Amino acid sequence: SCSIEMLQIYDITRDCSAVDLLCNTISAVLGVVLGYVFRQSHLASLRRPAIAGGLHTSGPLVLIFIWVGFETIPLFPLTFKILPKIHALWPAHFSWIDAVASFTAWLIVARLLEAIYDPKLGWRLVLLLSLLVPAKLFIAQRTPTIAEVAGLTVALILWKTVPASMAARSALLSGLTILVLIIQGLRPFHFTGHNVFSWVPFLAFLKSPWENGLVTLCQKSFWYGSAVWLLFAAGRGLLPATGVIAALLTIIEIIQLRLPGRTSEITDPVLAMVLGLI
Repeated sequence: SCSIEMLQIYDITRDCSAVDLLCNTISAVLGVVLGYVFRQSHLASLRRPAIAGGLHTSGPLVLIFIWVGFETIPLFPLTFKILPKIHALWPAHFSWIDAVASFTAWLIVARLLEAIYDPKLGWRLVLLLSLLVPAKLFIAQRTPTIAEVAGLTVALILWKTVPASMAARSALLSGLTILVLIIQGLRPFHFTGHNVFSWVPFLAFLKSPWENGLVTLCQKSFWYGSAVWLLFAAGRGLLPATGVIAALLTIIEIIQLRLPGRTSEITDPVLAMVLGLI
């Protein structure tokens, strides 16, 4: 990292920056730490008798890491302009669709952690990860919403108070996740105009600013990967589960040809198949 920054002295379009060096080094260290945590979590979960012969834990771990990325990108601390973010929490900005999506997402997070760790540790980690929502007040370009807070609160209460088996939770959550994908995919529910279908995968991501594109990529990866994994955990085969989600997303993309303000492309079905493969 230091060598690259020093070389930028001789590049007329670049600037050598100690801040960049610091950020790059901290990011590299953080990546190594997270890799170590992933490895240790995987090894510990494989030693659990309940997991032996059951679902592989790499899938849930990958999805949890993707979720953390979605909640924290661009990971740049903010110490000012926090008051406008607090004002954005006003109930006038409440969205039932966003609340249901947040509720479902946090139930998925709890289910994934349940598949990795023992129940007590999994619950503690859910509570720890829930701090990522208020932490958005201090992250640049991120703002929590009242709908997100409401969904998180209800999810935590229901998960702790309503007992159910892992298989039952997976089945119920898979149906709820598919419902959320349909609702989110068909917003704003106003069918007019005619969009152009793009056959180039990930084109919209590549054309957008990297911060927004990466957040959207993590968000979609979490939802599509979780949908596939939940169907798989509920007893469906991995190939059928991947095919169902990819087919559903294909249908949604076709319908989006008539939705104003939406981009209809091949990216989402391809992403679902990639995540099923992973």
